Amino acid sequence: MKPPVLEARGLGRDYRVRVDGIGQVALKALADVSFRLATASTLAVVGESGSGKSTLARQLAHVENPTTGELLLNGENVTDAEGDAVRAIHRQVRMVFQDPFGSLNPRRRVHQILEEPLINYERLDRAQRAERVREVMEHVGLRPEFARRYPHMFSGGQRQRIAVARALILRPAVIVADEPVSALDVSIQAQILNLLEKLQEEFSLAYVFITHDLGVVEHIADDVLVLYLGRVMEQGAAARVLKTPAHPYTRALLASTPRVDPAQRRQRVPLSGELPSPLDPPPGCVFHRRCPQATQVCREVVPPLEQFDGRLTACHHPGTGKTSGAGPTSKP
Repeated sequence: MKPPVLEARGLGRDYRVRVDGIGQVALKALADVSFRLATASTLAVVGESGSGKSTLARQLAHVENPTTGELLLNGENVTDAEGDAVRAIHRQVRMVFQDPFGSLNPRRRVHQILEEPLINYERLDRAQRAERVREVMEHVGLRPEFARRYPHMFSGGQRQRIAVARALILRPAVIVADEPVSALDVSIQAQILNLLEKLQEEFSLAYVFITHDLGVVEHIADDVLVLYLGRVMEQGAAARVLKTPAHPYTRALLASTPRVDPAQRRQRVPLSGELPSPLDPPPGCVFHRRCPQATQVCREVVPPLEQFDGRLTACHHPGTGKTSGAGPTSKP
């Protein structure tokens, strides 16, 4: 059986931060995240700001090393890779960032931006680099004459196409897209999502698609991983999780997604308070202080990530949300 192109096993990431009056303390930004990503498939990682999504992206792209756990690329353990091994990872796993302008060097022309990875990672002469740039621009829908222009001369959607081209030019196996459409207008979002789907079909790309918008997930993802305060709340096939969410946090995220069709709107799940500080996470279930169905066991015992109805969920009361003292739940 062919191994997954990318696999995480219990990934965790801690940071040491200084707090006035206390000194150095541990901030657990990510804890025990596992998944398997097959070729030509898409894993969506969703959650609020501060849930650990971008921290996970940095581990997967080997911008940082995880504190705990293992990361495998094409079946090879690359967790502690160094030197040339890291360069090989950076060729195979590329990133697309949220800000299509801030991620591009404003002082360089498009062809220079796209040539830079080739200069750093491949031994090609100038003519070969120019040909590769022409090819990748064609794939992302940019005209050849755009190669001589600067990033400020393009719209937001065009700049994101340039960013996608930069990620694609090394012909990677995996692209980690960190909120790649959240800064774009809705109509442009659809164009970029359609482009990513087309490129996935053409090049058998695997995507890790990080977003807070479950409306986007419905259109692009095969599997979904829901993070809250660095912990996995729910994980499974996107169609199952989005149709019948088992965790109250997933239901709350779905209920907050705008819907044009009234029949598709869900009753809102009341969430009070803000995301807790990772410096002082709540005891028991990290979500219990904002959960409308929390009971005493939720406040005292950490729920294990277990199988429930064809997916994994970390909840003492998964499913309908109907427990003693529970609040309103989402409609089916």
